[in-house]
Amino acid sequence: LVRASDNSAIETKLKQMEDKWAAAQMEKDHGAATIGELLASDFHGVSPKGEMRDKAAMLERMKSETDTYTSATNNKMDVHVYSPDLATICGTSTEKGKDKDGKAIDRTYAWLDTWMQRSGKWECIASSALEMKK
Repeated sequence: LVRASDNSAIETKLKQMEDKWAAAQMEKDHGAATIGELLASDFHGVSPKGEMRDKAAMLERMKSETDTYTSATNNKMDVHVYSPDLATICGTSTEKGKDKDGKAIDRTYAWLDTWMQRSGKWECIASSALEMKK
């Protein structure tokens, strides 16, 4: 499979969508609605704890999250465009805040998202994440 040559517009768009996803992590219900717009209806993913989740399960988990975040940011994103309608992003992100008991959280994740453009709209069709040990 040969990569398309100039993918800068696709890379920029998808990085913006990933940053929107990271920011939405801090907003529970409103954030779940935002992320719901980014996920394909047939989305499938693997959580950092190894749980398989479809779109509904992913959004429900986010709404019931007991952690409170003060920041959620992407540190690095490496975009690979395979066709005008298919790309992956391999990245790392950091979340900071407090858990339900008030204990400080400082987690870094490595993740891989697969994006597909359907009917002119980019959607995340698959995602996998792993918490990195400090």
